[in-house]
Amino acid sequence: MKRTVVTAVAITAVLATGIVHGIWTGRWEVTDEPGASVARLPNVSMELGDWQGQTLDAESQQLGDASGCLLRRYTNKFTGANVTVFLLCGRPGPVAIHPPDSCYAAGGFEVLTPSLFKAPAEAGATAAEFRVARMRKKRVGEQSQLRVFWSWNDGNSWRVPASPRWTFASAPVLFKLYLVRELPDFEEPLDDDPAIDLVRKLLPELEKVLFSRS
Repeated sequence: MKRTVVTAVAITAVLATGIVHGIWTGRWEVTDEPGASVARLPNVSMELGDWQGQTLDAESQQLGDASGCLLRRYTNKFTGANVTVFLLCGRPGPVAIHPPDSCYAAGGFEVLTPSLFKAPAEAGATAAEFRVARMRKKRVGEQSQLRVFWSWNDGNSWRVPASPRWTFASAPVLFKLYLVRELPDFEEPLDDDPAIDLVRKLLPELEKVLFSRS
């Protein structure tokens, strides 16, 4: 009897693991995602208000286990400010993991505690949530100072849940967005960051190109 119970528990555990893995990888999804979303990525405009985009050559090297990505540097035509935009698209399993605060820390950056940032939204719209953190790396004769914004979107809204992998597990496709800017002054207040202006221009464009139901 005891052996039967143990066997039943083991089978249940294997099945549960298989179900979770199937959801994360999309093995059982009958859908054209994430291919349909990947095909729309190049339609994101290169010109966003005062910001002009440029595709970076390393775009094809940034995929990992994801299905597609957009990697651009946007430059403000009047101020000269530069912001790198990295948008990853794919099944929720690979896209939900590796937030930048852990990735940059693994690369030798000191990461200050991330804070929650809510991008301004139009009346009646859901405010987009981001995590934002300052990061720096010091080497002999070299210093990198960054501010990084990041968030996920499963087609509903930009969010930063405590456990993205579980929150977005059933989504047919997931996007992860980074905005990265070199900081001339590590103590620069968040409210002064020109990346916030780019966020205001970028999010409506992503909504139109990637998430529009029309």
